[in-house]
Amino acid sequence: MAKATKKSITNITASHPTCPVVDLSRHLADLWDAEESCNHDGIRDQIDAWRSAVIEIISFTEAAKSLAGSLVQMALAMDDLDTMEDLQTQERGQELPEYMARIERLIESAMRAMQASLGAEFETVKPIIETYSGNRLAADSWLNSIETRATAFRESQTKPDRRRKAA
Repeated sequence: MAKATKKSITNITASHPTCPVVDLSRHLADLWDAEESCNHDGIRDQIDAWRSAVIEIISFTEAAKSLAGSLVQMALAMDDLDTMEDLQTQERGQELPEYMARIERLIESAMRAMQASLGAEFETVKPIIETYSGNRLAADSWLNSIETRATAFRESQTKPDRRRKAA
């Protein structure tokens, strides 16, 4: 099973008119909530298996029909990358090569662009995105502040040093 561990999700109630992936993500959210409310290990195991099956169906969906659906698929891919990295570390005692971080950055960048393009529609899939991709789309990500940091540095370099004038 994938690495996602968030247990409580708000309901995704809106049905998407054209994208089966968004509709399936609603089922994922329901399964997370059902598992959270369940106190029986056998039933929790069945819910986990059902959730895995829904993720498998999403992975076989020929093409998402919306940006929101594509974003869900990318979040699931990120979760699987995290799982692969954890398995590699457990089995061999070493982390995966640097290219894994590069793959994650590339996917995260595409996900942020999709999120920005979605506007308010992002709310329809936000719980699943946060569950499977963690806090990678947070506005305060260091990747989102590169331009601001570079501009601040340049401005600090062009301002005269007041200490020199006082001396």
